[in-house]
Amino acid sequence: MKALIQRVSSANVKVKGDIVGAIDKGILILLGVGKADTSQDVKKLIAKIVGLRVFENEGKPMDLSVKDVEG
Repeated sequence: MKALIQRVSSANVKVKGDIVGAIDKGILILLGVGKADTSQDVKKLIAKIVGLRVFENEGKPMDLSVKDVEG
């Protein structure tokens, strides 16, 4: 399992020109899943992602997680 993670001020997903999903401040994840990946792998990855400190806090870069900013 591989994940490319990017913090965004907004993002959306379009299918045939129609927006099917959108977020405001948060993280955009491009995820690759293989046949050998398990639900345990997913749980580990989710725990890592929600704990990543990639958002600014009062001038301190990379100090808040996506949970902290309610992204």
